[in-house]
Amino acid sequence: MSVTIGLLYESVKNHDIKLIAGEKGLSKAVKWVHMVENIEIATFLEGGEVTFLTGIGLSNEFELINLIEGIIKSKASGIVINIGPYIKKIDKKCIDYCNETNTPLFVVPWHVHMAEIMRVFCIKITENEKNSLEISTSIQNAIFYHEREDLYLSQLEIHGFKSENKYCIAVFDVNKFDMINDEKYIIRLNECIENYLSVYYKQAVCVRINNQLIFLFMNTTESKVLEILQKIVKHCESKHLIKSIFIGIGKETKSIRCIYKSYRQADSVVIINRKKYNNDICRYDDIGIYKLLFAIQDRNVIRSFIDETIGKVIEYDSYNNTDYFTVLRCYLSYNGSLQDTANELYIHRNTVNYKIKKSEEILNVDLSKLEIREMIDIAYKLHDIL
Repeated sequence: MSVTIGLLYESVKNHDIKLIAGEKGLSKAVKWVHMVENIEIATFLEGGEVTFLTGIGLSNEFELINLIEGIIKSKASGIVINIGPYIKKIDKKCIDYCNETNTPLFVVPWHVHMAEIMRVFCIKITENEKNSLEISTSIQNAIFYHEREDLYLSQLEIHGFKSENKYCIAVFDVNKFDMINDEKYIIRLNECIENYLSVYYKQAVCVRINNQLIFLFMNTTESKVLEILQKIVKHCESKHLIKSIFIGIGKETKSIRCIYKSYRQADSVVIINRKKYNNDICRYDDIGIYKLLFAIQDRNVIRSFIDETIGKVIEYDSYNNTDYFTVLRCYLSYNGSLQDTANELYIHRNTVNYKIKKSEEILNVDLSKLEIREMIDIAYKLHDIL
């Protein structure tokens, strides 16, 4: 839900403003505006600004080139230059550099008041932030307080999310390592995704809730959502913004009133992907029996079942610093193959055999029986969802 410099440009075309370079960068997101009259001021830029300059602080064309280079290195989204007594024309080197870096460069004649252009830009940016906040809050309410339709239905309708449309939720969940660095990372990732959606797919929005980025797609099938997310991941990878992320897609709903269901489904997929360290994009229909297990509402029933089946192995590992829990699960995943388990865990076949026998002893079960293996496998899956 970011505002791009291209959208801002459209809003002031009647002010005799002209784009002379960097057309490919019109999709860049804009955070605010800033007057920059010398290289020292350029160092205060935080990135994402549209910079304005009259040239009053410059003494020659060489200084203008240096200033433009400094502005671009500070990751500004665009530059607006007032042509007049201080800057009579733009050197070709400046134009070429802006084209090379895909930085939109605009010029306005001296009779145009740049303060008016800045005012329009600020209004547009502020309006966009207000709309983004309203949409984000309404989506959160629709997910977590779905029974309170007064908190989201009319607000989303105002912003074009009609209640009768179909919707699908997807979740990006960021694996937490470092609070400070992850916070910066999530902000950058969110900005990158919002920018991409605002240019290539306006039928979707992305809102942040804690360490999750939640996508709301309107009238978009699950397969199309998967395709879009794959493109988003590829785009973010090109910006070096993809690290440990778990992605899930919920089922398409029949109404905005039901997006909480799609969110819960997408979040369920994320939980499973996180447990399995699976960074693939998965849909709710891909998780098989987990769909049934997630439907069990009573967590006490789940804990009791786990305790009765694999609880003793968990306890034994905890007290003895062993890995029977992991070996047994791997053994079951390979349908009781000692060799495949050994290959997967990089240990000797005899070691696997010993640990499986020991696990049988701890649990007092016979793993040669299919129903026992199935029951323990279900216990492992239930352990995943807790």
